[in-house]
Order: sequence, then structure tokens, then C-alpha cells
Amino acid sequence: MAKDIPYFKFYINEWINGDITLEEMEIQGVFINICAYYWSKDCELNLSNLKKKFRGYESKIDILIESGIIKIDDDQIIIMFLNEQLQSKA
Repeated sequence: MAKDIPYFKFYINEWINGDITLEEMEIQGVFINICAYYWSKDCELNLSNLKKKFRGYESKIDILIESGIIKIDDDQIIIMFLNEQLQSKA
């Protein structure tokens, strides 16, 4: 999908009013980079590969998981708004 649709929708209102903005700026930056990587992987990414890609930011990833911004299901990460966009394009 990333090759067919090289972008995802970024809704300003959802971002600025979402739980992500309760986190420190560094965590917000890590999250948006994770979103781009996740999208490029067609929303299929496991936690161990995510942590390898973002070495040095494992504690920030853990905060994103603990806060429910990123969900984990059987070692697969889930970013719901991106999954919804991917499904709507299928």
C-alpha cells in the first residue's frame, strides 16, 4: 500500500486534541516517525523490529504503549487510525 499510496492523512484537529499531545515533544516526534515507518510497512510491524529500527528510543516506545497510543496484539503493533485508512483504501 505504501507504494500505491505514499502518504497517510494527517488530521490536525485529531492530532492537537489527541492523547499524543499530552506527551513530551520528543515522544510526539518518535510517534510520528513510527507512523511513517508503520505506513511504509503496510501497517504490518512487530514490536521487536520497531525497537530495532528506533534503537535508543525504546523507553519512548514503551510510554506510547503504556499510554495506549500504540497497541500491541501478539507482538504486532497497531496504530488504529492508520489501520483504518489502510482498510478504507483496500
